[in-house]
Amino acid sequence: MSDGDRRLTEDTVATAKGITASIRTLEKLGLVKRISGSDGDMWVTTDRYNTPPVPASTPPSDHFQPDPYSLTGLQIRGYQVLPGDMAADDRVWVGGAFIRITEARKNGLI
Repeated sequence: MSDGDRRLTEDTVATAKGITASIRTLEKLGLVKRISGSDGDMWVTTDRYNTPPVPASTPPSDHFQPDPYSLTGLQIRGYQVLPGDMAADDRVWVGGAFIRITEARKNGLI
């Protein structure tokens, strides 16, 4: 078996016989069985092929995550912003006035 199969743990989400669940749950359902070996525990399906369960794919993590204190990040968080000529001059609406973002952060206003 490959190194990827050995890294499965009871909390790994995998698919066996069309069911996607944690290895622990698949084992309770009787869809996989544990095989103990000298190099650690491994799980295989209980069908006639005894293949390792397929780890479920994770959603892509390429989502745009702006800095929470940038103009875009503040807008996403619901603040009104006023861009300046330079980043140091960007302002945010707090308490009835536009305040520099750096000053608002320094004083704990945002």
